[in-house]
Amino acid sequence: MLKIEIITDRDILHYVLEKLSSIEGIEDITVIPSENIKPKKDKMFDTTNTANIEFIVDKSKIDNILHLL
Repeated sequence: MLKIEIITDRDILHYVLEKLSSIEGIEDITVIPSENIKPKKDKMFDTTNTANIEFIVDKSKIDNILHLL
């Protein structure tokens, strides 16, 4: 069993979850909202809304996940 973490843009979160749920052997998907912050000059920041998706999967399913994403 492997723990996988995927960081994705929130705009495609629903799509990624839908695809992951179609793979047998993936259970208990955890989604953690996050924000990517990149410092800029003059005390400005560039932010991107992201989501961390974590799940545990059998090693034999890794190829399916990579092909899917």
